This record gives sequence, C-alpha cells and structure tokens, in this order.
Amino acid sequence: MKKNAYFFRSFILVIFSAFFANEAFSQSSIHFLYGCVTTTGNQTYTGPIRWGDEEVLWTDIFNSTKTANDYLQYLKKISNKVLVIESENQRELLSIEVDDAFSQIHTFECRFGDIRSLQVISSMRVDLRLKNDFVYHLRNGSNDVGTELQVLDENLGRVKLPWDKIRKVEFMEAKTASTEWFGEPLTGTVHTIRGTFSGQIEWDQDERLTTDILNGETENEKMGIPFGTIRSIIKHEDGSQVVMVTGDEHVLRGSNDVNSTNRGIIVTIKGLGRVEVPWEAFVKVIFNDDISFEGLGYTDFSAAEPLKGTVYTRQGTVLSGGIVFDMDEAFDTEFLQGKSNEIEYQIPFRNVATIVPVDERSSEITLQNGEKLTLGNMQDVSRANDGVLIYQDTSSLIKINWFDVMEIRFR
Repeated sequence: MKKNAYFFRSFILVIFSAFFANEAFSQSSIHFLYGCVTTTGNQTYTGPIRWGDEEVLWTDIFNSTKTANDYLQYLKKISNKVLVIESENQRELLSIEVDDAFSQIHTFECRFGDIRSLQVISSMRVDLRLKNDFVYHLRNGSNDVGTELQVLDENLGRVKLPWDKIRKVEFMEAKTASTEWFGEPLTGTVHTIRGTFSGQIEWDQDERLTTDILNGETENEKMGIPFGTIRSIIKHEDGSQVVMVTGDEHVLRGSNDVNSTNRGIIVTIKGLGRVEVPWEAFVKVIFNDDISFEGLGYTDFSAAEPLKGTVYTRQGTVLSGGIVFDMDEAFDTEFLQGKSNEIEYQIPFRNVATIVPVDERSSEITLQNGEKLTLGNMQDVSRANDGVLIYQDTSSLIKINWFDVMEIRFR
C-alpha cells in the first residue's frame, strides 16, 4: 500500500511539473535549440531540437575535433618538425621549429548559440558554420557528431532523425511558440568544497531539464524521478539524499546520477562561462527557478569576432594586432580552459580581459567584469601552450613562445 501511495504521489508530481512547463513555455521557448533540419531525401523538419538525449539549450556546447588550422591562410605545411608560414604570394615569412605538443590534436568547442548551420559530410565529419560565416571542418571528437536528433516539428510533432539521414541543420530564433516542448532548464546553486556556483545546471553532463530523470535505487526499489520534482540533492555516503519539492526524502544509490561515478555537474554562469564540478568536490545542489543564466535566446549570441589585443613579452617587446591563441583559437566564441584545484573553467574568450602567466603551470585570468581567477593544469594556461601568433596585416606574422609572454590584453 505504501508503494502504491508513493507512485501516486510521483504521478501527481509529473502532471504538476508538466502543467507549469506548459504555462511557462511561451516565456522559455527562447532557451531551446530551434531550427530547420533537412534530410538526405530533402524533407525538412522545423521546430525545437534536442541533440541526441543531451544538448537542448543555446548555451549547451557542441564538441568535436579540428581537422586543421584551416582559418589561417598562412599555415601551409609542416615538414621535418618545421612549420613554414607563407604569405598569399607563397613568400616564406617564418619557419618555426615545432615539438610534439604542436602536433597534438586540437579540440573544437562552441556554444550552439554561436552556430549558423551544420553540414553533415559523413558519419564522422561535419562542416560547422559560425554566425560570421567562417566554416570549421570537424571530425568526430564526441557523440555530438553521429548522434540522433529529435525535432518537435511544427506540423508533425516529435520526429527522430538518425545522423545518416541528416544533410543539414540550420539554426534560428523560434518565431512562434510550439505546442510541444522538452521541459524547463534546470537552474539553482551548486555547493562545493571550493565555494558556490549559481546558474543553469547540467547534471552528470547529461540531464539539464525539469523533465529529465534522476535514476537510483532505494533499499526496496528502483526509482526514476523527474528533476522538476526535486528540491535538492545532497551527497550522502555512497549515494545521495534527494529532497522532493513536497518535502519527502529518499536516499538513492546504484546509479551514476547519485554516486561517485557521476561524470560531473556543470554550471553555466552569466559573464563567466561554464564551471565543471567533479563529484569529489560536490557537496549539494539546491534547485531554484529564480536563478538566471547566460544567453537566453539565439539572438543574444553575437557573431564571432577575431581575437585582437596586445601581447607584452618578457623581453620588453609590445605587439598589437590579431591574435591566434595557443596556435589554435582565433575567435572570441572559442574557449579558454583551465582548472582551479578540482574545478574546471571553460570561458569564452569574449569574456576574458587579460591573461598573465604566473608560472609554468598556471595563469591569472581577469574577466571583462573585473573578476580574477588563477587557473592551471591545462594547455591554455600552462607551459603546454603552443604559443601566440600576432598578425598585423596579410604580410606580417610573429610567433611568441608561451614562456616569453608576460601579459596578453584583449580588446
């Protein structure tokens, strides 16, 4: 009888959550990925989009791997560990000895709100066009390439499209409210051993909506609880204590949603970017609908701009112009990445004001809002950085090794 009562309460909570999602949809629809998907058979489906069972918001990240530094017309060839940089008329400007660090694969990451379109080339390859019409040629790198898409088509309802049937995805701002939706974004405050972070929440690098399900087991049964019915999750021994909006409490175990196999909790924060909290640093989360988060709608993401600024070297040289950071990132929509203890930060370059290397392992980052962070243990902010290219026109290009950089000021 007690079990039946619990399932009745759960059913009521699901209906309650769905009702309020319906009432709020006209306000929240701008959060969602929205666009037109064209199939290989030239059928089109238009409406809110969910990328596999994960990405669904404009602030979510598309991950892949760059096939080359194809945005730099100067980079012509690497042979015998020497990078030859040429001008458009093929006059050699500079030869740079490179080590294994330069030859490593560079990842690509940007927010869905920065993308104009995606052209599917094959099961492993995609051409991604930014809003400024620059095209990246990408290959694999994550399950974002090769996944199934869900489209809430304006006329047909929910449509699932396998990757091999997709030819192109074109993103746009939603023009009208849909009669169907995926759910509301999860928002709240994550408490960690290093402090608190408030914003939009992505649980286990997966669940991010009120309609997504938290899975776990009590001593007596398996449970699947809609996030929209949860008030808080508190790490507890080898599991988690889950407190419902009704006040009911459950201790759950046996799932990566609630134990040490959790892949991490991500918080998107206005003016900063994304913060990833590993399970070992996590204490608790309190969900709160009043918390706002960065980039509500597609039009809130301006077109990518080339990185520009001034580099001050330890030899006293001051160089200003376009910047290619880590011999790889050239637009302000790309990310600076680093760690503070266990917490990983992923910051769009447009939010970065200055970078000052502190030592071989870390750098001090000043954000555009004045906040300062000391980040380390990742390539962008340590001696593993491949260096900085400064270009001042189409015929001049200067490479600065990372250990020669004293400060970078972006403008």
